[in-house]
Amino acid sequence: MARVRFAGLYPRKSGFVVSFALRRRLDSPRIWKVEDYGPGWQAHLVRIMTVADLDDELARWLHESHDAVGLQQAWTTAPG
Repeated sequence: MARVRFAGLYPRKSGFVVSFALRRRLDSPRIWKVEDYGPGWQAHLVRIMTVADLDDELARWLHESHDAVGLQQAWTTAPG
């Protein structure tokens, strides 16, 4: 259970879109769109087209989003 909403899932005709918030901007070709909601609050959108897109990298991003945004934990440095 998180304190605030940190991620969402949006179905599309072909696959779906995962949205998650982070306190930092990711630099990855997988990121379809980034929406800036102010200092330390960026929403990242990733298109999921195949099961292979549900990988460890996405899981790490969602875990970071859960901890940093969902649980509102303070980070002294950005996690790796």
